[in-house]
Amino acid sequence: MKQIDLLEKVPLFRGVSEETVRDLQRAEGCRKTAYEKGEYLCRSGQPLDGLLVIMGGRAQVRKGSVLLRDLTAGDVTGVSALYSGDTRMETDIRAGTRVTALFLSRDAMTAALQNDPQLVRNYIVFLSTRIRFLNGIIRRFSASDATRRLAGYLLEQVQGRAQDREIPFRATRAAEELGISRASLYRALDALRQAGCIEKKDRGIVITNTERMQEILDLS
Repeated sequence: MKQIDLLEKVPLFRGVSEETVRDLQRAEGCRKTAYEKGEYLCRSGQPLDGLLVIMGGRAQVRKGSVLLRDLTAGDVTGVSALYSGDTRMETDIRAGTRVTALFLSRDAMTAALQNDPQLVRNYIVFLSTRIRFLNGIIRRFSASDATRRLAGYLLEQVQGRAQDREIPFRATRAAEELGISRASLYRALDALRQAGCIEKKDRGIVITNTERMQEILDLS
């Protein structure tokens, strides 16, 4: 897949003019880099004076030992810090497979934002979405027990999906992201099932009552 084809499919660049995208890729300081499995794309405390667009492969975003999210083809990182005044990363980004990433410098992004109103709108939407995502993580980890943590986790997964639609679910991955043991995870699953919030399927979980799930999450 050509870089311009991929960038046009990234939400941040959706609807942006082809000229803007081409200028970004040709700008000074912009580059494509390959990372082998286990290599760091960026480490906590290091500056990232621009954006990283994942072109292929899978990278993991971690805060210490906690897995926050996976980055796959089309995902972008560095947006929130681009104009914060402090470009040092708060997380580690490490290749989980062989990864290719496109770096777009701050100067190049500034020029593109000045010339393309659609990119400005996309940037605002992207930041708003990230704020909601981070708020969800904060609520999840501030929950006082495994059941509430799991409720928050599943509500994040169901965003944008219809109720009663199956969500892919891997117990090992969920336990790691929630910072709990598998035994605690299974007890939490049973609690949510008994409360009528979920049904367990062969390949995932169906949320049957998001309102009740939200009530459990909001319990003090």
